[in-house]
Amino acid sequence: MRKKETLNTYQAKFENWVSLTGSPQTARRYAQALEQFFSRIPREHPRDVLRFDVEDFKVMRLRDGVSARTVNFEVAVLRAFYNWLIDMEAVPLNPAKQIKRLREPEHVRKSLPGDVMERILKAVRNDEERLLVILAAHTGLRGNTLAQLEWTDFDLNNKLLTVAPEKTKTGKGQQIPLRTDLVEFLKIQEGEGPVFRKDVKGLQAKFSAILKRAGLKGFGLHALRHTFATTLLRNGVDLRTVQDLLGHKSLKTTALYLTPATADETREKLNVLPVVPTSPEPMNTSQ
Repeated sequence: MRKKETLNTYQAKFENWVSLTGSPQTARRYAQALEQFFSRIPREHPRDVLRFDVEDFKVMRLRDGVSARTVNFEVAVLRAFYNWLIDMEAVPLNPAKQIKRLREPEHVRKSLPGDVMERILKAVRNDEERLLVILAAHTGLRGNTLAQLEWTDFDLNNKLLTVAPEKTKTGKGQQIPLRTDLVEFLKIQEGEGPVFRKDVKGLQAKFSAILKRAGLKGFGLHALRHTFATTLLRNGVDLRTVQDLLGHKSLKTTALYLTPATADETREKLNVLPVVPTSPEPMNTSQ
């Protein structure tokens, strides 16, 4: 006789499935989101959850002061959980299927102007700090991925960095071409084992210390990723290529990394338009 499945067993099986199909980081985030929901809406079996339970959960989380973006993510995870349950023939309906997304304020992605990058590089004190800034700025990798890099990931002879799927947020492997001057710099720094002997929090703290010495604030390590994307997009690299370099699943996500240009930068781009005559010929109004 088949063992009776409970919410806890289904949840554990789903989390195991996510860990096999996605990255460990994604599996942890999904597990936390489901735990958040079922700690507020306790049920013995997934089929006992109704649509108004999901709506109630949204209200609870907003009252907790949680951002609309986080609530939308948690509901999306719940929706994915029930889609999986339907595939497993455990429930007939998805209570989160038609739940409307909350309106999210537009997230301003900060990129660093060229003069700020110069100040940051002048503020580094050792090779490890310089390596962190240059690698982040020239590869666009997230801090979590940078912290997991090993020297064996680099093929300096072929000027290529290969990032394994388990080291990325999306669980998607990446191949990033390396510029010749970056390769020469890396050959000097090359060692064995991890590139950085710190976790992501350690790298973020190191970058914050560099910013403090440079007299800068309001930026984080992720700003170097934004700068990487914005610089490429503004200099004519197509959106699809930048998407691959950033490891995004959606072009819409990549497009958000294009920081609006300043008025002076926009004015310069307008030089491609036809020249305005200095002394235009008078219009012939005669019939």
